[in-house]
Amino acid sequence: MFLTPGRLRDKLSIQRFGALTLIPASRCPARPSGAIQKPALIVTRGGILIGKRIKMKDPLRQTTILREMAHAMLSSVPLDEALKLFASQAADYLDVRTVLIFWPQPNGEFALRAAAEGTAPAIVISPAVEWVKMAGLDERAVLVHEACSDASGRPGFPELATWAPFSLMCVPLKRPQCPAALMVAINRLDEAVFDEEDLASFSMLADWMSVGLAKLQAESDAELLKQEKTDFVSLVSHEMRVPMTSVKGYAKLLALGTAGNVLDSQKQFLDAITRNVNRMDRLVSVLLDLSRLEAGRVVPDWQVVSLKSVIEDNLHKVSAMVTQKELNLEVDMSLGLPLVYADPDKLAQVVENLLLNACLYTPEKGTVSVAVRYPASDTLVGHEEREDFVEVQVSDTGIGIAEEDRPKVFYRFFRGDHPLVQEAAGTGFSLIVTRLLVELHQGRIGFTSHLGQGSRFTFVLPIAKSQT
Repeated sequence: MFLTPGRLRDKLSIQRFGALTLIPASRCPARPSGAIQKPALIVTRGGILIGKRIKMKDPLRQTTILREMAHAMLSSVPLDEALKLFASQAADYLDVRTVLIFWPQPNGEFALRAAAEGTAPAIVISPAVEWVKMAGLDERAVLVHEACSDASGRPGFPELATWAPFSLMCVPLKRPQCPAALMVAINRLDEAVFDEEDLASFSMLADWMSVGLAKLQAESDAELLKQEKTDFVSLVSHEMRVPMTSVKGYAKLLALGTAGNVLDSQKQFLDAITRNVNRMDRLVSVLLDLSRLEAGRVVPDWQVVSLKSVIEDNLHKVSAMVTQKELNLEVDMSLGLPLVYADPDKLAQVVENLLLNACLYTPEKGTVSVAVRYPASDTLVGHEEREDFVEVQVSDTGIGIAEEDRPKVFYRFFRGDHPLVQEAAGTGFSLIVTRLLVELHQGRIGFTSHLGQGSRFTFVLPIAKSQT
């Protein structure tokens, strides 16, 4: 028998369905004294009382459950973990045998995805089942009482035989622009029979959960998209590196005269090929680093590292550009700098990115400065934290950044509109990678800049003793 709100109110007299008889609770004799009761249904078989709904709910406990569910909605927990929690807490809130959550499938069926207790078994129900159709396709709340489907005693809910249900409620979990999921509450033959008030409470809970489900579904979809993007970038990077390595190798062989003498004009072309292949290789590496960092796939090789040594090594890497542009390179490092706990390669990448940017966007005969201080200034950390961090500043007298562009500096693909910026080779990726790497080390990064005067990028890292 299927009952929906409204129809249930009309069942004011005894109704018989095969072996079952349903009568209003108001027509039942003697109720336990002191029980907190509301109108309910009594289900009998052959005149024998087999189920009675006596509501004794704890409002304080229900409030606690709702608070725990709200916390899960606000937290970025995985969708399946949240659904399991929702099912468990809904069963506790309603005081029922179990609650199941079924997820819509591309073929229109509904697959069990979460159960209040234990691991959800592999169960699929068809939309042709009447109560599934009413809840899943028509998005209506459904109340069902059915102990058996015929005189042979076969179960009335064969799809859910695992839980031997006698009384069942099914409500839709609505999702924006997607088919509704189903939430099912079950009680057995010897347990309380659901009534319209239970269905109203269950529907309210489902509406409330649908709001959180929309948020969690969006986060899950975003995570899946991020994963797919990372896999795509990894595949493309690998496929690009193979031909680039081949082109670079052949260009080197030609430059060495392997295929015959090389004219000066031809050598210039080969040098241009090599430079552009190297540039493409760096771009692929940056893309791969970015996708891995954003997906949380980077596992640092933590070591106790000398920041002074890392900076000195990277100063050598930019020495050719410094000489070519006749830049004035100034270095100021405090004595007795503490060690830091870091991944040496990732830390070197941070320093190299900032130094290359400073040299790249500083005009000829300009100045690039590197300063390392301990304790850190209070630019990025609180006054009481200064002794827990070491600070690195990379300054230049270059192009600078316009005020309207400053909020976009650490975004991917950002490059300023200044003609000198557009002329310089760059990808717009290095600063976002730098920020993510600094944050990976529990550090902080910021900058100050004035158009036409230059920029100063500052980052701080925790010293080694604060991480032991």
